[in-house]
Amino acid sequence: MKKSIYIACLSVIIIFLAGCSGNQNISDSMVDVDMSNWNIIAKTIVQFPPASNNEFLTLPYEIPIDTDDKRYRRFRIVVQDWATKITRLKIILENNEAWEPDIKGLYLKNSASEVIDIPGGPKNIKRIYVEFWTRGTMVNNPSTVYFWGEI
Repeated sequence: MKKSIYIACLSVIIIFLAGCSGNQNISDSMVDVDMSNWNIIAKTIVQFPPASNNEFLTLPYEIPIDTDDKRYRRFRIVVQDWATKITRLKIILENNEAWEPDIKGLYLKNSASEVIDIPGGPKNIKRIYVEFWTRGTMVNNPSTVYFWGEI
């Protein structure tokens, strides 16, 4: 019995470390960039449904954007309130061009992604598709995720 509990705990630690080690895109601070030319493109509260402790959950969101045809040069994600893991991010730009920036990974409370250039210069963002991941033990902790764009 003790051996199976030990193996289960070790498995959870290994999965957590594997998720953390693969992301090199996280900044230590949200204020490491002058945000005066930036707008919040979208904001979402990530709240998972109740689950058992052993379940792994993926929560997809599709966020339509109404930005009055603003064209953004750069993009960034900011996470507040609780850590969250992004497993997929697809941004639909003008002319329905899909862009999947490589800023997936674990975001700690009050952290932000690196600032990345939108390919091909300033573009209008039409929609954001994002998938969040968690384990059942973490579902009671909502996080606020902001998607920022620099004009």
